[in-house]
Amino acid sequence: MAISFEKIPVGWRVPGQYVEYNNERATSALDGMPSRAVILAQMADSGTAAANTALLTRNADQAGQLFGVGSMAWAMVAAFKKANTTTELWVVGIPDDPAGTKATGAITIATAPTNTGTLVVTVSGARIRLKVTATDSLADVAAALAAEINGDAQLPVTAAVDGVDPTKVILTCKWAGQTGNDIDLRGLYYADAIQAPGVTMAFTAMAGGAGNPEIDEAIAALGDRWYSDAVMAYQDSANILAMDAEVERRRGPMVAMDMHCWSAHAGSYTLLYGIGMARNTSGLTTMATTGSPVPPWIWAAAYGGQATFHLKQDPGRPLQTLEIPGVLAPADKDQLGPEERNVLLHSGIATFTTDGNSGVAIERAITGYRVNKYGFEDKSYLDCQTLRLLANLSFTTRARIAQRFPRHKLREDREQPPAPGTAVATPRVIKGELSCLYDQWAEAEWIESADQLRKDAIVQINADDRNTVDTLLPPDIINQFRVFKARIDFIL
Repeated sequence: MAISFEKIPVGWRVPGQYVEYNNERATSALDGMPSRAVILAQMADSGTAAANTALLTRNADQAGQLFGVGSMAWAMVAAFKKANTTTELWVVGIPDDPAGTKATGAITIATAPTNTGTLVVTVSGARIRLKVTATDSLADVAAALAAEINGDAQLPVTAAVDGVDPTKVILTCKWAGQTGNDIDLRGLYYADAIQAPGVTMAFTAMAGGAGNPEIDEAIAALGDRWYSDAVMAYQDSANILAMDAEVERRRGPMVAMDMHCWSAHAGSYTLLYGIGMARNTSGLTTMATTGSPVPPWIWAAAYGGQATFHLKQDPGRPLQTLEIPGVLAPADKDQLGPEERNVLLHSGIATFTTDGNSGVAIERAITGYRVNKYGFEDKSYLDCQTLRLLANLSFTTRARIAQRFPRHKLREDREQPPAPGTAVATPRVIKGELSCLYDQWAEAEWIESADQLRKDAIVQINADDRNTVDTLLPPDIINQFRVFKARIDFIL
């Protein structure tokens, strides 16, 4: 029997004692795939970061320096970190499209205060509070409100009193593009809040934003670094298709750096249904945010942060009931009922539930995949857990084979197996190593049965290329407990 040495030369005659180390069998732990997230979002001119460059970002304070406080990128980092402080986070700051336009809206002070009180305005889910008195005129209140808004650098808008109507405050999104149209303007959010006596306001919804930047350069900036999760602010078709193509590319066997993208979309039930039915994207999960005063890019970051953390903890466990921190539920009248949410879940849109107050939780994190290439309904990639489990099975398989057989010879099975210590692999040896991996998958509750996989797996040397091993692995992956049904047949 000839033991295979890596560093001690054959034919060495100098007396001595020589020992080398080999780590091929040093570890047998089931290490899951890497967890690393990236946010793609617009930056402000005040940011110091180079545009379309992926930067490791620690927290919201650093994001404020890199991308500008009040920018979309800064807000998304703050939301992600509120949900997930541990996952490594990178950010690609994207500049405005030069041809883009900024969304604008307005708040008009319709009646003046009749007594001292607190004026409350809600912009993008954030409350602006302003003390007013009975002596304040309509123009006084408008000017003070504009100053209060501009004094909060974290808001996504700037304010200015209208040059023609001094009772009107014009709000302008800090960046160009369609996303600014989703900035919500309202007075009171909480039902028990009290508005300043006598004051009434008229709100003109944000509109006119156009020209989202294209994310092609931002995607190119990701390079060859493995990101398990991406969070994207944009929902226009061009950017959705570009991100879906990148996710599919990374998931392919020749790249093998599986990634999933988390996003969110505002709009009515009818709008979201139409958007879901127009797409068929297994690599993206889009959360409905209907009626919420918090904009969808913040929803996407909070939702993505929560999902990224918990899918690393256990890729097979459902995300239902997990809180989405930092976002606000729609008013009761704006919330979708179970029948409507069920329709959205059949059209590729993920849904949430409310806790009866202002909080929300994930209901079901489905992907946008609905039909196969022939147009027939296909549930194979319906839930994000399926894709994350497959990614972990793929990663651990490749990691185990690379660790155990880094530089081995290959031959067919014979009656006599390779001697211990020799760098020789055979289909039976490889299948034995994979068998140990199946047990670990079963112990981690990633698959239903290791015995089934041992029975059905095929490992063989390729007939045309005798340096290649072909393997067929048909795991029965674990499912999720989502629905319980019961019929009570009672007797009196």
